Amino acid sequence: MNNTNLTVATKADASKLVKPKFGPGMLLRAEDLDLLKDYTRDLSRLMFRSLFGCGVVCGLVVKVYGDCGMVIVEVGSGLAIACSGDPIYVPKDVKFPLHDDCDDVSEGEQVWIMLCGKEKCCGPRTSICASDEDDSPVECTREKDWYEIRVVTSPPECVCSCLPDAEAAEVGNQGSGQGNTGEGASAAGADNKVDCKCATGPCYEDHYEGLCKCHCGDCSDCECKCVLLAVAERVGDTDDWKIDHSVRRFVRPVLMRDPQVAREKKPPASGSAASKKASKKASKKAQGQTAQPYDTEMLEEAGRVTATKKVRTRRTGLNRL
Repeated sequence: MNNTNLTVATKADASKLVKPKFGPGMLLRAEDLDLLKDYTRDLSRLMFRSLFGCGVVCGLVVKVYGDCGMVIVEVGSGLAIACSGDPIYVPKDVKFPLHDDCDDVSEGEQVWIMLCGKEKCCGPRTSICASDEDDSPVECTREKDWYEIRVVTSPPECVCSCLPDAEAAEVGNQGSGQGNTGEGASAAGADNKVDCKCATGPCYEDHYEGLCKCHCGDCSDCECKCVLLAVAERVGDTDDWKIDHSVRRFVRPVLMRDPQVAREKKPPASGSAASKKASKKASKKAQGQTAQPYDTEMLEEAGRVTATKKVRTRRTGLNRL
């Protein structure tokens, strides 16, 4: 019988990931050194958007309220991932007025709050030594990640979100709504009080289907650098605002319980070697407890016999005297 595994067909092609490789005495150029950061950044982008997709990882809770006649928008610190895979980090809580003038707020006004990633060039430096007549070209030596919080009056078209069905159909965004878990997923664990809650609904279908997608309307992954955080609506003509976070896509990873701990706490199955050993040990213990009264009676009888023999021995000695 031939067990050789024959190759029927092959097809090879290049990936988009490129990493640098240097050698002794090699003259390095700027693009060679740029590959050091480009490779690690492209790799992290690929992993983030493939593992989690775009959305809010933690924090970034939105609040809108009135303060001294002004409407204040507050966004808590947190982290989000854009469709490109780039992280958008807000290191501290941010507060800013919704309008410059309190009279600009209309009754029942609705606004959409989203977070966008930006980059800023820092540390400019001349790259070559130019002549006195020519201006030296300036290149930035640092590139700093920035964030921008935008408040718009209508659902944005190029943003990572979980918009409701009607709005998603209108702007062509990424799915709709955030569903809840079933009975099995929402049940609490036996050993801890934490419910395991898995995200469901059209917004997460591509993730569970194993598809590498990040739909942001008609925009590509590279163009879509914003994540929708919430929608806020003013309650009538009051200072109260209703905040709805269901429009955002939440991608916090779920930590699973240790399966080995569950196996160790599970009672042994009937018929197993451990079960038979435990049953045999319990049987011996039960037999010992049953025989205990009988053993006590035997000891008491032996003691009476010994005492009787001692009395007889004393009497025999007295008679001899």
